[in-house]
Amino acid sequence: MTKILRGYLDIHGRAIVGLKLGRGEYVSAQVDTGFNGLLLFSSSHALELDLGLPEEYDSFPGAGGTAVLAGEVTDVPYYWFDEYRTGTILVSAPPAPGSLTHRISLDEQEPMALLGTRMLRGCHLSMHFWAGTKFPVKIRKLNR
Repeated sequence: MTKILRGYLDIHGRAIVGLKLGRGEYVSAQVDTGFNGLLLFSSSHALELDLGLPEEYDSFPGAGGTAVLAGEVTDVPYYWFDEYRTGTILVSAPPAPGSLTHRISLDEQEPMALLGTRMLRGCHLSMHFWAGTKFPVKIRKLNR
């Protein structure tokens, strides 16, 4: 069993790790210690990955006290340290038609998900922000 997941800091300084979903797709996930959920996907990424969409949306606390309109999708399969699991993820609401608040990224390296602190339970997260570190982001599974 893998004991350490390694990641990198992207050009924006975001901590990025790879995550394998249940059908074998790999996605980039931004480690977000301000998000206390499991995983958060945009509605467009959830559709692209065939994860499903919520039946209803509610307001969830986001970073800096802002509210995020999202809904739960249950029984989503993923691998964590090579262990197959299922869990409840959040999917953000699609932007309202004509909305100017929806950010469109042309960056193909944009992370597809936010990985929250619920995923990090039982783990040690370290990030080294100095130049020259090969894998500056490490998530180590702790022995129980």
